[in-house]
Amino acid sequence: MLHPEWHRKPVVISTVSDGDFGGTQVIISLQFSLWKIGAWTVSTRFHVPNVLNSFDENGNAKDKISTDKRAAHFINELFLVH
Repeated sequence: MLHPEWHRKPVVISTVSDGDFGGTQVIISLQFSLWKIGAWTVSTRFHVPNVLNSFDENGNAKDKISTDKRAAHFINELFLVH
C-alpha cells in the first residue's frame, strides 16, 4: 500500500499533448487517484497543448516569456503548499 508515502505529499500535474487539449482529459482520473491515496494536489496546472508548435526541435519554448511566466507560477504554487 502506498498510502503512507503519499499522505499529504504535495503534487503538481503537468501535461503535454500534440493535440489542442494539452492532456487535460487525463487529469480527472489522475487527480481522483491522487486524492484517494491522500496526496495534496496543487490547483495550478501546466498544460502544453500542441507541443510541436510550442517548442522547437531542441526543446526551447517558442514563446519563452509566456512559458517561463506560467512555469514560475506553477512551481511557486507547489512551494506554497509544501
